[in-house]
Amino acid sequence: MSSERFDAATAADGLMLVQFFATWCEPCVEEFPALDRLSRRFPGRPFTVVAINIGEPETRIRRFLDRVPVGFPVLLDPDKATMKAWGVVGLPATFVLAPGFRPQHRVEGAIDWESPAVVATIASALDAAAAQPRSVNPPEPINQKGRLP
Repeated sequence: MSSERFDAATAADGLMLVQFFATWCEPCVEEFPALDRLSRRFPGRPFTVVAINIGEPETRIRRFLDRVPVGFPVLLDPDKATMKAWGVVGLPATFVLAPGFRPQHRVEGAIDWESPAVVATIASALDAAAAQPRSVNPPEPINQKGRLP
């Protein structure tokens, strides 16, 4: 966890795994080391892991990360607004987002992030993301009055 802001736009062209967690959630705590290893499993590929802590004080999260260090960004959702917006009802909750932040997979509950099936699914999603053409949609034209047609 750092004081820097996370710019999700830097991961827009790749695959992003977003996990909602809490330090009191035993399955969440158990998954963190495996998620960290997964985050480093595809070097040079556009794959980002991000964790979002739900409603805990920053000091508690920092103590947790001292015990369980990870190399991916850990963000805070102190008022649980993001959790609610994403429809998360239980922890851990994980989303795999395709390029452009399109939801591709949703996992509610614990999962073995190092199982061959899960790793193959992530690798396949990365391959599919790499095969997609990278085009930037131009902005809509603006009419004479400054409004979109």
